Amino acid sequence: MNLVREATVYLRRCERAWSWQWPSLRRSGPELARRLSNEAANLGSSKATRFSPEIPTLHLLAAKVALLALGPDAPELATYERDLLYYKSFNYRATPRQVADYDAFKAGLFLRRYEQARPRQRPALRRSGQELARQIAGHASTLGTSKATECSPEIPRLSLLAAKVALLALGPDSPDLPAYECHVLYYKNSSSPEQVALVTDYEAFKAGVRNQ
Repeated sequence: MNLVREATVYLRRCERAWSWQWPSLRRSGPELARRLSNEAANLGSSKATRFSPEIPTLHLLAAKVALLALGPDAPELATYERDLLYYKSFNYRATPRQVADYDAFKAGLFLRRYEQARPRQRPALRRSGQELARQIAGHASTLGTSKATECSPEIPRLSLLAAKVALLALGPDSPDLPAYECHVLYYKNSSSPEQVALVTDYEAFKAGVRNQ
């Protein structure tokens, strides 16, 4: 089976898995992540394929698989994330989207874990959430300060994700939260309906958190 297809099938299986299926998926995931990473390295080491657009795609899939198989706090995950983020320094047109894709994937996992967590588990999640919010906001800032990507549609998307994660990690009354919210509320009077919808989405999310 093609590696990209194999990884896509694995991610789909994880998305639909029952709790009793997770141990098996976690056992098989690390090996799949290594094979994806090795394939990207092999392409990058050949003069004929070192600029292949498939390389960032393989790194994206490897990071997603590793995140699910190893967990967001595993030290080994950092290697896969570095490989993916390395490419945002280059002018691959698809790379900002892929970095945002991974951020959305990781943020979505955090939001689900927080929602399902018991009260005693939430302090640890809040600590990791603060780091995740800073990471995502940093990626949005990097895109916004580069002439090549300053108009990227991924910037509003990343700003929304960072604000949602920060809201749960810091709390709705934290004095540090406005630093994240301002980048979402900036779009409140935008002429773009999609950007205004992001503000509505965040305000509804915050209202839901307050009502819990």
